[in-house]
Amino acid sequence: MTTDAPTGPFTCEVILRRIRAPEFKREDKHGVTYLTARGYEIAYDTVLRFAHGVQLTIKARLVGELNHDSSSAIQADGPYG
Repeated sequence: MTTDAPTGPFTCEVILRRIRAPEFKREDKHGVTYLTARGYEIAYDTVLRFAHGVQLTIKARLVGELNHDSSSAIQADGPYG
């Protein structure tokens, strides 16, 4: 038995599940509205199927206390000016 992680080309299908929906916080600064997602949790399952026949099952959870990446900016006079 080997303990090396498999490498090489693979295919997979990812199944996402929302465990806890995000809570959005709205903040207005200098005429720009920011929406920030907080307090969310998602989980995903997948099986990596490598070209040489090896399969690797992955199950993970992501807990987000603050997500700066999902911030959106909207101009004060509308989203398109």
